[in-house]
Amino acid sequence: MQQPVFAYFPPVKKSGLDNQSAASIRRPGVLMMEFREAVEEATSPQALKEIEYQVQEKMKTWSKLFDNAFKDRKYEDAISSIQRMTYYHRINEEITKKL
Repeated sequence: MQQPVFAYFPPVKKSGLDNQSAASIRRPGVLMMEFREAVEEATSPQALKEIEYQVQEKMKTWSKLFDNAFKDRKYEDAISSIQRMTYYHRINEEITKKL
C-alpha cells in the first residue's frame, strides 16, 4: 500500500470520535503475532518477500473495509480497520529492515 496508514487518522478525527478512541489505535497488541514471528524466523529474502506480499494483501483488504465503514459512518469499525492496518504497516517496516 502506497499511502501511509496514518493518513487515515484525519478523516476519523473529523468524524467526531474522541481522543481516547483515537489513542487506542496506537496501542500495540498481540493481534499480528504470527506475522511478526514469521518475519523473525524467516531465513531467506524469498521468505520475507512472501510474507510481505501476504501483509500487503491484508492491507488492501483492511483499507477497503475502512473505506466502507467510514462511508457508512460505522466509526468503531473504521477504527478497528485502522488498528489492523497500523499493525500490518509495522510488520512491513520490520520486513524492510531485514531486507
